[in-house]
Amino acid sequence: MDKASGDESLGNDAFALSARWEREARRHLGFENRQNVLLADFRGHADFVPRFREAGCGVVFLRDLPTGVDVRELAHMTGAVPVRTAADAEMILSRTGRSDRPPHRREVVMWERYTEKSKQVVYFAQQEAERRGQTEIVPEYLLLGLLRDEQTVAFSVMTRRLGIDVEGLRANIERELSGSRTNGDAEFHLSPDAMRVIELAHAEARKLNNTYIGTEHLLLGLFAEGQGAARVLHETGLDAERVRAATIPTHSAE
Repeated sequence: MDKASGDESLGNDAFALSARWEREARRHLGFENRQNVLLADFRGHADFVPRFREAGCGVVFLRDLPTGVDVRELAHMTGAVPVRTAADAEMILSRTGRSDRPPHRREVVMWERYTEKSKQVVYFAQQEAERRGQTEIVPEYLLLGLLRDEQTVAFSVMTRRLGIDVEGLRANIERELSGSRTNGDAEFHLSPDAMRVIELAHAEARKLNNTYIGTEHLLLGLFAEGQGAARVLHETGLDAERVRAATIPTHSAE
């Protein structure tokens, strides 16, 4: 969305979430620099936008979220900060100032392309973290989330098409997680590695010419991320090419 074609009611630094989110988000919010992101619920306060940008923040106007997006869940899962009034804006600016370390520094995940099943995987992953006294959702929890629902493409690919032992896979994941430490954050959030999985899932969807992000793309994203969850999958006898080959015949959103 360039300045000439953008909604006139938006500031130049605001970003209306859309199907073009990847390109636009990086250009408008500087996600490559992992800047602070604010979810703004006020209009007519254009003067705040350059001030937020000066403080290292990006702004997403809530009214431009796609229909059906749960704002509270979005803020909860990503660490983005809801800003509902001008007073909220002033408070955050006073806390953030010109610091190189804004108080909230996590990225927003745009969920509108995710199927209900793939969004549910992230919710299951949060439950797996909570069960272990964790608030940081790491890739291994995403993998456990993929194993919670048998009625998904990813589960079907792993079990019915490739014949893995689900209980054996769970045991391997638990072993991988056995040395994890309790983190001190108060809110649930995706770890940097889990955020990388999310990014790679989008790339995998593009490779398969899919416009949605399904559980199969999350599974392939786990392989591509290459760390603990990928190691467990390899130990179980899976590899990305076998999964991709088994996924192509499904080629339908859940």
